[in-house]
Amino acid sequence: MYLVLFVLCLTACNSDSKVDLLISDVDNPSEFGGESRLSANGDQLILSWVEQKEDLSSSLSMSKFQNGRFSEVIKISEGDNWFVNWADFPSVTAYAGNENHLVAHWLQKSGEGTYDYDVKISQTKDGGTTWSPPFTLHSDGIKAEHGFVSLTPAGEDRMFAVWLDGRNTKDKIHDSKTNPHSHSESMTLRSCEFDINGNVYQETELDHRVCDCCQTDVVQPEGKNPLVVYRDRSDTEVRDIFIKRKVNNKWMAPKPVWSEGWHIAGCPVNGPTIAHSDSFVAVAWYTESNETPKILLSFSNNHGSDFQKPIRIDNGNPIGRVDLVFQNGNTAWVSWIEKSESGAQLRIAKVNQDEKLEDHFVTNISEKRKSGFPILALYQDDLYLSYSEVVDENRTEIKVKKIEI
Repeated sequence: MYLVLFVLCLTACNSDSKVDLLISDVDNPSEFGGESRLSANGDQLILSWVEQKEDLSSSLSMSKFQNGRFSEVIKISEGDNWFVNWADFPSVTAYAGNENHLVAHWLQKSGEGTYDYDVKISQTKDGGTTWSPPFTLHSDGIKAEHGFVSLTPAGEDRMFAVWLDGRNTKDKIHDSKTNPHSHSESMTLRSCEFDINGNVYQETELDHRVCDCCQTDVVQPEGKNPLVVYRDRSDTEVRDIFIKRKVNNKWMAPKPVWSEGWHIAGCPVNGPTIAHSDSFVAVAWYTESNETPKILLSFSNNHGSDFQKPIRIDNGNPIGRVDLVFQNGNTAWVSWIEKSESGAQLRIAKVNQDEKLEDHFVTNISEKRKSGFPILALYQDDLYLSYSEVVDENRTEIKVKKIEI
């Protein structure tokens, strides 16, 4: 594999910054595939993706970025009963302190319903050579929707997981006969911890009513408790971004990152993203509050207890699909998709607590769902972006960009 370099000289026209960035195409070993994800941890960067075969089976694979190139493909698992979705996709995450301890998740059908599927977890202790038999993340055993998983290390020997759980959407008897005013037909937000041996701990319901199909995200700064962000759903269909915090081992009541009052009757399939650096936390998200599509970012300097007034990131016509990383201190980078005269663009912006500092075009991208959710990672002081390039109606290719900042 070779690193194919090209320079995008970014001029001051339109919304591009006057600062020039060196943006490179990074070859990767995937064939036709999609649902890619980047995970940076310590000294390694991992690319994972899904490939679907002509026989309609699917496989989850990964590759490690080493010495300026991606290594050979490591196949994690495959099956003919997976649930594969452009917005709800697998991941590979490393435990803290041991880069050979990895966890992978994917979605597997559990029943005949379109959205009857479970979250499956498999782990490796040898960097990916061998993988454990998969176990189911949740304990309910109900044939319902379980997905939109986020994972983060919780110390050296634990992994914290959060997901959307539809077990109550199938609980019709409870809803109609024992408590007609309950929210038992709603999607819930749940969490647990597990270890490298597959032991599951502290499965908990975090919120009883949330948006049905917006991504979740989570961080757990070293020595601190987890912070979970997601799109809430009120009884009146207001769907603002909320944060759930754990303080002194006790979960606090969920609260909005910023109260916008976006009223929408259906799920926008556009979840939030969270990142942290030292004492700073930042959350970015898509919204159409006040009937205006926009990308917002808000900082907190007290571990998510309160957030500052959001900064608008987009250039006036965003599609969303945001991701976020801290560069250092209180400076963060945001990626998103924005509509343009020729179609759509993948863009990044540099932001601090006060303002947007830089705004850069990265590449043209399809605005179709097949292009997926671009994933942004910071690795060895450079940014990396993965996304799907739409080849035709039936095929996509995984692309990776390196952005020297």
